[in-house]
Amino acid sequence: MKQLAVVGALAALFALPVAAQQPILLKVHSFSGPQAPDQALHLFPWAENINKLAGGKMKVEVYTNMQLGGKPADLPQQLEDGVVDIILHVPGFSPGRFPGLEGTELPFTNVGLSAGQSPAVFEWSRASGSSAPTPPTRRSSTRARSP
Repeated sequence: MKQLAVVGALAALFALPVAAQQPILLKVHSFSGPQAPDQALHLFPWAENINKLAGGKMKVEVYTNMQLGGKPADLPQQLEDGVVDIILHVPGFSPGRFPGLEGTELPFTNVGLSAGQSPAVFEWSRASGSSAPTPPTRRSSTRARSP
């Protein structure tokens, strides 16, 4: 019996490095199609960059067009249930679920530029009671943008 316990402990010990070598998998679920600008210009390049920089230790998988099932309104619940790790969501898909952000969808609130809209939305949501942490200060980039 003692030998069996030692063999079991050794097997578990040698299995640890194998389990530790599995990459961290992040599933991203989105309502948009793969050709949509939010996917093609932002989400896919971001995922590719993470996968490249992680060196095999992490992998981001992007699922578009609600490939994992459900409707766009179901995305927050899928995140809460652990079906996915990251979602791309619009608060208007889930009325009443994100009251602190609903004002951002009123007419004339979208200025059309993420660089101006995102910080403004963040500050507005903080002022209306959101407990989100303060993001790091954004530094301007002198790097040329790719087309």
